[in-house]
Amino acid sequence: MSNMVVRILTALVLGPVVLAGIYLGGWFLLMITLLISVVSVWEFFMMAKVKSISPNFVAGLLLSVLFPVSFFAIDFPVSPAGLVVLSVFVISLAELFRDKANPVLNIGFTVFGSAYIGIGIGSFLGIRHMIPGEGADTPLAWLLLAVVFGIWMCDSFAYFGGKLLGRKKLFPRVSPNKTWEGALSGFVASLITVYLFSTLTPMEDLHLTLTEIVFLGIIPGLFGQLGDLTESLFKRDTGVKDSSHLIPGHGGMFDRFDSLILVAPIVFSYLKFIVFKG
Repeated sequence: MSNMVVRILTALVLGPVVLAGIYLGGWFLLMITLLISVVSVWEFFMMAKVKSISPNFVAGLLLSVLFPVSFFAIDFPVSPAGLVVLSVFVISLAELFRDKANPVLNIGFTVFGSAYIGIGIGSFLGIRHMIPGEGADTPLAWLLLAVVFGIWMCDSFAYFGGKLLGRKKLFPRVSPNKTWEGALSGFVASLITVYLFSTLTPMEDLHLTLTEIVFLGIIPGLFGQLGDLTESLFKRDTGVKDSSHLIPGHGGMFDRFDSLILVAPIVFSYLKFIVFKG
């Protein structure tokens, strides 16, 4: 069975679970995001072994839970930014008692990995519950679906566009197979996808302007691809092909959600501080 067939079959199994979580929201989506966050952080830390770095698994995995929860629980005592500051000092103190080589690298890898992934996945949850009291089948659910489908369509069209039209390499130092033609195909696909969601689904009840819709399409189309390149940079530095072999045809959890991890905080910030300001 070809790798492409395996990828498609796996997506057909896992995709509906993620989509159902977005649609329903609440505790169901929280459980899904916690699973993604914890497993992705674990994979990121395992990649560090190649570099002789020993991240603090206990602290990092705890943070991979706390970051998403801080976006979900309205009365959570510490903000995500506060968790980052707190983690720097607590993990630094903990390193005193671990007796491991490369303590500065251990601290940096632990704080960065748990914050980068935890805040990325937590923001995804935060978008869904940005308006308190919103249940299943709400405009925000459809907006989040638009973002997710924008990422998926961008990824698909970038792949096939690169295969069919690709000539000029995009970023050969990091990912030698990606092309400018593929990147542009994915970018356009993301714009069209988000626009169609804004006009054909209950997302239109948010009454977004055309400019706001265009920006929501640009973010997955641009930063989704940058998120993929960023993870490729991490993997190239640590000398691994995939973050793990957990998901057949897709690699690891971090591989599958690398684009979303960068896209979600940007969409969250855009909605919170610009679109829904006040």
